[in-house]
Amino acid sequence: MNTERLDLRPFIIELKYSDTEGAYINDSNDVICFDPNTNTTTSTISSLLVRKKKLLDALEKNDLDIIWASLGEKLR
Repeated sequence: MNTERLDLRPFIIELKYSDTEGAYINDSNDVICFDPNTNTTTSTISSLLVRKKKLLDALEKNDLDIIWASLGEKLR
């Protein structure tokens, strides 16, 4: 994941770039989300880990829900 291209403006949690590459912090300098594969040479799957409580609180505050889409195909 190229963290330089991540646009945080529309995100519901106020975040800013951390001094640590791939990590995003709040106004209290708490890491709220990060890409665990940013500083490794054996990167497998691109991902972004988010603190569950902070995300759920922000969703509740903004009256939002998360919808997960799953795509697949039938194999014969």
